[in-house]
Amino acid sequence: MGMAGSKSDKINAFLSILAEMIIAEAFNELSSRLAILYNDEGEGRSVARIVFEDALHISRPNHAGVLSQEQSVCYSRIYSRLLAGEPVQYVLGEADFFGLKFFVDPYVLIPRPETEELADAAVQWLKARKHFPDKVRVLDIGTGSGCIAVTVKKKCPWIECSAIDISAAALDVARKNAVRHQVKVQFLELDLLDGTAWEPLPLYDLILSNPPYIPASEYQELDERVRLHEPGQALFVPDSDPMLFYRALSAFAKQKLAHGGAILAECHAHFAFAAEQLWLNQGWQGVHVENDLSGRPRLLWAGDTTK
Repeated sequence: MGMAGSKSDKINAFLSILAEMIIAEAFNELSSRLAILYNDEGEGRSVARIVFEDALHISRPNHAGVLSQEQSVCYSRIYSRLLAGEPVQYVLGEADFFGLKFFVDPYVLIPRPETEELADAAVQWLKARKHFPDKVRVLDIGTGSGCIAVTVKKKCPWIECSAIDISAAALDVARKNAVRHQVKVQFLELDLLDGTAWEPLPLYDLILSNPPYIPASEYQELDERVRLHEPGQALFVPDSDPMLFYRALSAFAKQKLAHGGAILAECHAHFAFAAEQLWLNQGWQGVHVENDLSGRPRLLWAGDTTK
């Protein structure tokens, strides 16, 4: 009993010390540590601000007050995980996308800004067809967290939206996000590379995808937070076949794209024009690549691409 009491006393003493930590000092400590870890002072400070605002509910981290005991325990847990290299989105369990908050965990990719551009392009395409007499059907292939499908459905509530993924665990996250944002999306566990699984699916007016497109040889070039924590199945393709999913998307769309419909896919900047040529060779009309906001070739269109 004496040993147990001693351990409890030590924990309470530790929490007491943390609870007396001045908010500004705690913020600066986390910021400086992350700046060293990320080799980027601005990013370190930005991540620290996200932690204080979203997890600790402190909007002014330069405040002269002290952390409560509850905040101190939360700060200590997050501090340890971030300094171990875990992405802040997984630590906090959510990520920002298109002005919305999405649940994320290590079974799904963390949504990227360039994917917001894909979602925005899809929304603009759909808004141009809002007054079509028939229901517009949209399919998101490789949905992951569901960020594309949920965003597009939320921005265009008149559409009928479905999403597929090979990962049951990812689909669980996507369903939580649909509930969170109060939208109806049909989620299906399906492997795009298995052509025999396509038959029951209907025709779609817009097919969207952010497929795996990073060659395996680029593994070491990626940030450790990506390499060690995000799902490789959603990131990588064999070096021998970087067009694997673009070929599959083309074959799928040949069967399942409705007349007057379009395909929109995110691409690796180094392979976007190779994917464009592939789709041109396979007879698609309206094939073209659009740059992202950084000026890199990123979005690949085919079909009726007028907005």
